[in-house]
Amino acid sequence: MAGAAMLLLPVTPAGAAQIVVLTIAFSVGTIFNSVSIAVNAEISPTRQRAAVMGTCTGLVTTAGLIAPYLTGQIIQTADSPAAGYTVSFTIAGVLLLASGVLALLFMRPEHTRNHIGLGG
Repeated sequence: MAGAAMLLLPVTPAGAAQIVVLTIAFSVGTIFNSVSIAVNAEISPTRQRAAVMGTCTGLVTTAGLIAPYLTGQIIQTADSPAAGYTVSFTIAGVLLLASGVLALLFMRPEHTRNHIGLGG
């Protein structure tokens, strides 16, 4: 849903509608943080749980370092700031949708727990 909202943002009329779409795009995506922590805790062996969760959190938050730089580069090299923002939001939307589809296809906590011998 966050990916779809991000893709809709450039084509949404300016004003209140854009604020609603922007709010959905940035708030719904944060649900992933809670879910990913729960999934990692569920499938990690107890003695490795903190390391797994710390590593995943570190990898996910790396986007906070990279995304502003890349977005700035896209906006500066575009024909206009508006075109740069459109490309930036489109790229973010595509990445969000693709990662959501991959998560739906491959995240199977119960299967993973059983596979690594933690099934109960």
